Amino acid sequence: MTAAKKTAAEARIVDGAMIASFMGAEPPKVWRADMKSISTATFEMKEESGAFHVVMRTGEQTENIAAFADREGATDALQALMTAMLSPAGTASADAAATAVPPKKGFFRRFLRFVFKLALWLFAIAFVLWLTVMFFGPKLVGLVLKDPGMTRVQQGTPVPADDFFGE
Repeated sequence: MTAAKKTAAEARIVDGAMIASFMGAEPPKVWRADMKSISTATFEMKEESGAFHVVMRTGEQTENIAAFADREGATDALQALMTAMLSPAGTASADAAATAVPPKKGFFRRFLRFVFKLALWLFAIAFVLWLTVMFFGPKLVGLVLKDPGMTRVQQGTPVPADDFFGE
């Protein structure tokens, strides 16, 4: 058994019961508690006479779950219990605690991301239109002015009002 497996702590919620395995505890143990009958529970770590105890408090009652020789083992056990309670599937281990599902992002953050993407798209469209006008603008203006229906008025030349204003 490797050192990583010896200190492994795993916890799962199955059918409303918390089932935890503490192989790094003194002595190693598997623990089970019916979470349906418990309205509130607090899991904490206590240090007594050089040992670190993982404890569950429910109202007035306190239950010692497991004892560990070092603080790291007790912290891993608490992390596994917390991750099991927070995870949707109810499965956790001390190793999986680091890869737990991050909380969903808030509405404001999603809204800012949407506004940023929208501004980026609008900028891209404006840039493409600007490039089009820069490269093809003179040709488009030339096509419009060469239209036989359009007549250019020379500056300083007298023009009948009907030709100038159109009918």
